[in-house]
Amino acid sequence: MSQSIHVIAPHNLPVDKAMGRVLAWLQAQDGSDSRVKSISTNIDNVAHAITLKLVAYGYPVTATFTVNPSHVELRTSEATDVIEGAAMWFQQGRLQKQLNDALK
Repeated sequence: MSQSIHVIAPHNLPVDKAMGRVLAWLQAQDGSDSRVKSISTNIDNVAHAITLKLVAYGYPVTATFTVNPSHVELRTSEATDVIEGAAMWFQQGRLQKQLNDALK
């Protein structure tokens, strides 16, 4: 099964401001779901990227947010089995909406 989360959220903000909004959104999410535990966060201000290593619903996941001049792109590592893939598929729409709202 080849399933991952891939979200593109458009924005018309300066890159630094968009990066700040993504970081604020991520901080607001921290601890909001007991089934998701953050392991580490790496912020690259030069490449305008945020990489998270986390355990979501019992599965290790790497999520990378890349802030571009016109959009933010979220990509995750691929699912390792059908159940994890289904969980990712289910979460993708929710993440798209939340990221769009954060960038308004």
